[in-house]
Amino acid sequence: MQEAKFTPVDSKMIIDRGNTNRASTVGLSKEEVIKFANDPFWVTLRCFLFVLFWIFWVAMLNGAIVIIVFTPKCCKPKELYWNPRIPTPLEQPFSLRTLPRQQGVFWTVSKYGYLGLCPWIRTMHLQSRGRLLIKPPVCSGYESSPIYTIRVDKFADSNSDGIGDLAGIISKLKYIQDDIFIKAIALEGLLDRNNPTEIKQNLGTLDDFIKLASYIKVIIKVSLAEVVSGSGKPRDLNTAVSYWLKAGVAGFILHEFNPDLAAHQDGFLQWHSVIANHSYAKKQRENAVVLLALSTQNFADLSDTYCRNAHMVLNYEMIRLTATFDSSELKPLLHELTEKNYTSCRNNFVLGTGEVIPLVERFKPRSRAEAMLIFNMLADATPIVYYGDEFGKKDTCGKPKSRELKQMLEPNTGKMDWDYLQPIQQTLFKLFQQLAKLRFQQTSIRRGATVVRNFDSSVLAMARIGQGNPGFLIVSNFRAQATSVNLLTSISAQIPLQGSVVLTSTNSKRSKGSWLNFDDLQLEGEETLVLQFVPK
Repeated sequence: MQEAKFTPVDSKMIIDRGNTNRASTVGLSKEEVIKFANDPFWVTLRCFLFVLFWIFWVAMLNGAIVIIVFTPKCCKPKELYWNPRIPTPLEQPFSLRTLPRQQGVFWTVSKYGYLGLCPWIRTMHLQSRGRLLIKPPVCSGYESSPIYTIRVDKFADSNSDGIGDLAGIISKLKYIQDDIFIKAIALEGLLDRNNPTEIKQNLGTLDDFIKLASYIKVIIKVSLAEVVSGSGKPRDLNTAVSYWLKAGVAGFILHEFNPDLAAHQDGFLQWHSVIANHSYAKKQRENAVVLLALSTQNFADLSDTYCRNAHMVLNYEMIRLTATFDSSELKPLLHELTEKNYTSCRNNFVLGTGEVIPLVERFKPRSRAEAMLIFNMLADATPIVYYGDEFGKKDTCGKPKSRELKQMLEPNTGKMDWDYLQPIQQTLFKLFQQLAKLRFQQTSIRRGATVVRNFDSSVLAMARIGQGNPGFLIVSNFRAQATSVNLLTSISAQIPLQGSVVLTSTNSKRSKGSWLNFDDLQLEGEETLVLQFVPK
């Protein structure tokens, strides 16, 4: 506190400021703090707060655990239907107002009066000359698994008579379904030439076929050259088609289809009608339909009009690759998968048949065969694999063959060598296993978008990107020398800086799970990598 005073001599004012350095408050001394620290009230308060903190901490931990355990999991993707569309031939005029409405289901109409329903995908309608066209929806089991072609009399023998049979195939279902993740098989050489409703002698019975069809999707490969000749009647096959539909067949591949023959042209429409009617009836009961595919060496000459009635036209371009193909040959085939044709069939690539030399003998060096296999198994196209190609089977049939497709009587590559697979140590077989498993499990592989880029005819890259799912990048160096590429700006804006190694060709020294930079990716000679990344 300050005071003002006046001197008696000269009446000057003097301000007494007092002790301005004195503190306004006084804290407790150390001795006093120690005295209060041991006071029962403060001791009790500290213990109470300590216990209360841990109670809250444990409660929050338990709450987090309960939320994680009891919160509903993300919905699983809907089961993939075997067929991309369910055609229903209508005999009478119809109105769109009469169509039933179902949540998540979109009805489509084609100019031929067929109806189809397909979850998940909205069908794009196009007007052409006043008629309505559709894009066949792709929501089927075709994406999840290769189609495995089996020569029945050469695959597995159940009774030691030296001839493979249906019972032998049943005995190998564990290998087919669990080891190589196959969900559909195509049987060739099954039907009798003179009577397509009969199974060839020594190959099994109808009961064997029904039993096999109850375990796995079975497609029958029908040779039209044997069943329907130029003078034959298409109706001769109608009875056989209906017969096998009742036996539980999952589809037909009409082999050696000749569009120049009237018998094949007229018959195709009749067979389609029979299959379509059965598919619709079966769809109502079992939520399944039947595949119809065409196979011809002149597949490129077939117009898209056939795809309005068939689900597939088998594509043999992969077989026609040169022995030492590079990225400039492979890139155009894969690039077709990025340009969807709204009236086209389901994309597919045939990787082997009994009419040509096997996969591993068709390409040199072996890394080319592996690169082709990796790209095809992870592409947006159904791979059609010939028995034995999954482990590098050699041709033992004794017939002269080349790289060119030529019609043969009873085509095959010899008996399946099961002894060769006993150790299960074949590197190519392990690679096929991993690729088939990856295709079956990953949504981006089954339904994702495709981007393909070529780097100076030496490096080929293909990205598979699905919204909300891990992306995959397949990169192959076709040169014998090491090289480096920048994938950040050349592939997609969704490519991040890094990715991890998922699979490699058998000649690669990369370790699984290692991280690589995409802005300067180093590739060894003849090396193929499958990289996983999180899209931006």
